[in-house]
Amino acid sequence: MDSSIDLNGGHLAGRDLSRANLGQANLSGADLEGATLPEGIGKIDAWPAGVWPTTLWPEGYGPVT
Repeated sequence: MDSSIDLNGGHLAGRDLSRANLGQANLSGADLEGATLPEGIGKIDAWPAGVWPTTLWPEGYGPVT
């Protein structure tokens, strides 16, 4: 069963996603301005190896190193 979710282009601004499982989500193009993301996720400079391997994030978001 495919457990991925496509939120591409979704309006998630200001939403509380702190308890969301985003491990296989497609968030590319989603509006995350002001959203509360799960712990350890926010603006990044680099991707840690093996973390969130199938999540597609909008530019400037993703796991924190």
